[in-house]
Amino acid sequence: MNIAKVHARLHNGLKRQQLYKLCCFHFILMERSRYQPFGWSSPFLVRFDQFVVAIQLFEELSDLKEILVFTDIYVGILEMAYLQNVLNTNDVIVFKNLACWVFQGINKHDDSLLRPIWLKDYNQSVMSILAQISTIPTPDGEEEVLSGLSLAVRRYVKERRLSELHLTLTGEREKHKSQECMNEKPFRISNPINCSQPGTLEYCIRTELQFCVENFIEDESKKYFEKLLKTGDFQRLSLRYFRRPVAIFEMIKAQFAKDSLISYDESRPVLNTPTLHTFLFYVECRGSLKEPLASTPVLALEGCFLIGAVVDERHLSLKELTNHQTPFFPLKTVYVTVQRRMGHASSMIGIPLLHHSDHTLERTLVVLNVDVETHLPENHWLLRGVKILSSKP
Repeated sequence: MNIAKVHARLHNGLKRQQLYKLCCFHFILMERSRYQPFGWSSPFLVRFDQFVVAIQLFEELSDLKEILVFTDIYVGILEMAYLQNVLNTNDVIVFKNLACWVFQGINKHDDSLLRPIWLKDYNQSVMSILAQISTIPTPDGEEEVLSGLSLAVRRYVKERRLSELHLTLTGEREKHKSQECMNEKPFRISNPINCSQPGTLEYCIRTELQFCVENFIEDESKKYFEKLLKTGDFQRLSLRYFRRPVAIFEMIKAQFAKDSLISYDESRPVLNTPTLHTFLFYVECRGSLKEPLASTPVLALEGCFLIGAVVDERHLSLKELTNHQTPFFPLKTVYVTVQRRMGHASSMIGIPLLHHSDHTLERTLVVLNVDVETHLPENHWLLRGVKILSSKP
């Protein structure tokens, strides 16, 4: 692959700019992948061969079309080169937001972060382009700004890497890994569940407990499920102990559909936008940091953490992290309601609540969306990597 030759073949300043932005986009993906779980919900591997494919697709598309618009670049190049093995729906949405940020802009504030790396003139020879690049100021840490993440996140991840390095050198890391391997078992149970009411929260909890029993798992989760069944209090749950929390919300939606006389077909997911892999539901569970007034919450979740931002505890709205704040914020309660799908208020955005599981193909699952108030646009918080985790990162 020779980018200089591709550049020379382009007789259009706009296309040369797009080629330069494609190179920057690949670097941004690589930079962001260093900051798990803030940058991406699931591990996002960025390889050089993907970059080669992207350049080849760009060259072919440039030969076919006089002008390339954003949709051409996203669908014809970026999706094909980078998204073939991405399963996590939130990561796909973040990926498209990054593409918008680089190729067309998302908002005035965040676009200014990229302004220092844009060139004054793209309609020049390769040597002139390289001369312009060499004059771009690169103060210490400036390249990390291209991740889109806040300084507090970048500092925290660096400190965590040093801590993990220490664990590796002392041998503690290997002990932790061996314990993780023991827990990585497919979620299957062989015996029928002893429960008078299948399709209830009690049934889901008994299923989780039986998995622990059948696989000889003696940990906090087994004690937690035994305590829940003993007290019978199923309205406040900590998702971090569950291996398949999605089953809880599917059961709640199914029961709501049944009580509301909604047919099975109406309550099924309907594919909305293939390029985003997002789904519309006629019946859905949604979360809120405020206790709902119009409807009674069916569930209260404890032990969740907001990452990439903090919450203004007075107004329960999103706030930007300051440079020295810890980039994960404990949430007192996430209230879950079930309803027919409705749009949220214009002052709110839906933040994904993610759960990590070693027992599913997709290790990090989007369980539901939590509506949170904000005065900043949603694309800003996507860039910041804001999400809610079911346990402490």
